[in-house]
Amino acid sequence: MRRFNRVWLFRLCFYVALVGGCVLAFGPAQQGLHAQWNDKVQHALGFFIMALLAYQAHPRARSMVIILGLSLFGLAIECVQAYLPHRQFSWLDWLADIAGVLSYVLLAFLMSWLTVRKRKFVPD
Repeated sequence: MRRFNRVWLFRLCFYVALVGGCVLAFGPAQQGLHAQWNDKVQHALGFFIMALLAYQAHPRARSMVIILGLSLFGLAIECVQAYLPHRQFSWLDWLADIAGVLSYVLLAFLMSWLTVRKRKFVPD
């Protein structure tokens, strides 16, 4: 598959994930995945996946733009939840969102660093 096609596929997946995250975040807490997993793990995993998709969907974007954008998206979700009768604002949820994004960035950096390091030490 050509790179152009992959980028558009990842963009579609990324924006669908953003909308899906909003649907889950704004619905009643008793529905969906909420009762099955630890809430903070859900937040971190969801934002880890969104970071992965964001990097693939926007390969030329600076890391700080993606980190800041997803962090602000998480904050916006929490702000909306503060006004919903069945939800509430949570700083810990927002920190879990940021932790998910940063864990992806760290993992991607480590994998890239190890790949470069491995290439340096492979004998010709």
